[in-house]
Amino acid sequence: MKRTIWKLIAMATASLALVALVAACTEEVEVPVEVIKEVVVEVPVEVVKEVIKEVVVEKEVVKEVVKEVVVVPTAEKVLASVAAQQEKYGGILKVVAQSSIKSIDCDFSTAYVCGAVHLHFQEGLGTLDNDFNPQPMLLESWEISSDGLTYEMTLREGPTFHVSGRPITSDDAIASLERWQRARPSGRSLTSFLTEDGGLTKVNDRTFTMSMRQPYGPNLTHLSLLRARGIMWPKELAVLPHTTDVGAGNYIGTGPYQVVKHEVGNKVVLERYEDYVPRSETPSNFAGAQIAYIDGIEWLEVPSEETKVAGLLTGEWDVVDGLSLDFYGDMVANPDINVALDKPGKKSAISINMINYPTEIKTFRQGVLAALDMEAFMRSLGPQDLWTLCATLFNCGTPLENHAGDAFYNQKDSAKAKQLIAESGYAGEPVLLMNPTDYGTITPLGPVFKSQMEAIGVNIEMPGMDWSTLISHLNETDYWNFHTTWLGFYGVHDPINEPWIGAERAYFVENPRLQDLRDRWILSLDPKEKKDIMTELELAFWDDVGWLPFGQFFLTTPYRSWLKGLKEIKGMQNYHNTWLEK
Repeated sequence: MKRTIWKLIAMATASLALVALVAACTEEVEVPVEVIKEVVVEVPVEVVKEVIKEVVVEKEVVKEVVKEVVVVPTAEKVLASVAAQQEKYGGILKVVAQSSIKSIDCDFSTAYVCGAVHLHFQEGLGTLDNDFNPQPMLLESWEISSDGLTYEMTLREGPTFHVSGRPITSDDAIASLERWQRARPSGRSLTSFLTEDGGLTKVNDRTFTMSMRQPYGPNLTHLSLLRARGIMWPKELAVLPHTTDVGAGNYIGTGPYQVVKHEVGNKVVLERYEDYVPRSETPSNFAGAQIAYIDGIEWLEVPSEETKVAGLLTGEWDVVDGLSLDFYGDMVANPDINVALDKPGKKSAISINMINYPTEIKTFRQGVLAALDMEAFMRSLGPQDLWTLCATLFNCGTPLENHAGDAFYNQKDSAKAKQLIAESGYAGEPVLLMNPTDYGTITPLGPVFKSQMEAIGVNIEMPGMDWSTLISHLNETDYWNFHTTWLGFYGVHDPINEPWIGAERAYFVENPRLQDLRDRWILSLDPKEKKDIMTELELAFWDDVGWLPFGQFFLTTPYRSWLKGLKEIKGMQNYHNTWLEK
């Protein structure tokens, strides 16, 4: 297609007495340039200007004229800049997913792989920047009343839904937030603060309000979460229950890419949404302008870690998301491969089914905890420079790091473990551990746990299953007892979003003590008091043993050096603003 380039011409005249300001005019020039997508290039017009300085010399004021002259870019330079942008467009980015992608409805699924895909085709009202501060995305602005009880949200003009091309409206936003309130801990927490009428009120097609019974400090941050935010859906999809996947053909968002295919067990295919209108701010993680230079992104399901590596080395695909840490040394030594690290990292863990247990549950859990050699788990994942032992419930290296419970961590006390196990009444019944066979950063944990449990007399069964099968069994509380996993840090990690505190899943038992501490933390506006509450919460957690945290590891994402623009990982991988130079 042909493209119209606006050429900026700066004209200036000067006299001995005064330096005139540059007057810029425009001339329309038809330039036949074959492009994939139009790019708007902002050209800074620098001008000749006069600066008046007042200098006091012996009580006399002397006016000094300082002339600063910078030449305005020529039309040729403008065209060259446009051409450079055009060269970034094109190609298909092939990403090997960490595991099988069962669903990409992230109100329904909490799996990491769901979030990895969803962040490229769906958006929220807000998002997080490089420093994990909340920034507007679909919102043009938010205004908070002086008493903190009313939020006025105004949607920006431009964003449209895939397929229909319909602009997003307040009706869509309100329906989507109501689905989020049912689906996520942060959404449910918000619900308890909204006024009794639901708190969400339409003002006009682009503006709505949120009315609170009392101030709710985390509100803007939770609306901007990378993985647990309120996803914006068309209102006709937002009314569907979050307990059921919206289904094929209904994965619709407003993002730079749109879903064109989802083959469970094979791949997810996204292509550029040509009508996407990016923000104008400088890109900062998922905030600011998110440009889809690449024609499309394919997330591929490849179970074998060795096959993932082989395909990356031959260039069959471009990125491996979350490769097993064992391959890190080989990847960084290869001149054709770059490796992005995710810090502060993920927390390796085992989740506990608090419903289905063979014996008195709390004493048994305390016995299991007493036996664990945490370093053995982390060594099983890979090189020592890619992991760290971390006793805090919330990630080390984050604002909520707290070490009140260090004495309960990494005890390696077999005698104590056996005594507690005996006191619990356990008599050798089979205990079922679900451990995936196809997840490089989880799979090694299972054999270590099995070995350590058998050493204290716990009979562990560990049937073979892939990650997709494991996920499908999670809500079958009469089936399993433990499952290996990891918990991610996505810019915000707080008591509100911890599922085991609020019994988000059927297999968690509600703990009134933990829930009370969570609620006190939400309401407190005093930093010292919040820190003291976190200390109490840490101690209550280690006493209850709601799950078993081992340590933190730094997720590795190796990629071919021809992928340009990929930044360090701040919570999640972001392929916006990247391009291919093959």
